Amino acid sequence: MQSQNFYLINFKDENIKNLINNKIFTNKYNILNSNNDKKFLFVFELEKEIIGFVEAMIITNINECEIYYIEILKEFRGKHFGYNLLRNFLKKLKNLNILYVFLEVRINNIIAINLYKKLNFLYIGTRKKYYSNPTEDAYLMKKDI
Repeated sequence: MQSQNFYLINFKDENIKNLINNKIFTNKYNILNSNNDKKFLFVFELEKEIIGFVEAMIITNINECEIYYIEILKEFRGKHFGYNLLRNFLKKLKNLNILYVFLEVRINNIIAINLYKKLNFLYIGTRKKYYSNPTEDAYLMKKDI
């Protein structure tokens, strides 16, 4: 069995740049330039190699989390690593006494929508023209932890 490791890192931690500097993540620029002490990365390592992460804001005073971005390296997609990453992230949130998790997803991203439904996220609304390049609506989804 392959060794898997999950850990939470604050965006102000300088080690983030070192952790993902050599990876080809599509959202790297935003991560490296963020300076928000409520934002975190939940990192997934497989055999000591970073293969994915969840970018999120955890608001402990109201027990909520907003997921901004989830990514698994291309060569690891379609092998249930995204499910495993998100499932372990939700367990971590429960341990932090987070009650609700929110996220937006492109309405045409059927793979992601099915993953969120599998993890019991519920559709709660639509945000019109939420995304650009291309312009697209987003489903707003919520999960009670």
